[in-house]
Amino acid sequence: MKRIFFVVLLLVSLFAMGGCGEKQGERTYTKEHPLVFRMALSDGEATVYYKGAKEISDRVYEKTDGRIHILVVPGGALGASVRPWSWRWMTTWTLPHQPTR
Repeated sequence: MKRIFFVVLLLVSLFAMGGCGEKQGERTYTKEHPLVFRMALSDGEATVYYKGAKEISDRVYEKTDGRIHILVVPGGALGASVRPWSWRWMTTWTLPHQPTR
């Protein structure tokens, strides 16, 4: 029974990952309509990591003639990394000790 369940689950997941739509054809990217990747860092603009990522972004832009653009976003520009309600999952809940009789 378990084997049949896992085979059905595998087939459903393969179908879902394969997509149900029709193939749209190949996209071509130009300098006017580039392929844009967003790379978010946890460090600020003054760090070596940001400067290195910016240099890689510039080189990729040059080597692809502007068809691929990597947008480097420094830390904190996309908002806080910790949600206000996430403290609930970070705290440890303990029950009061009840003596046994």
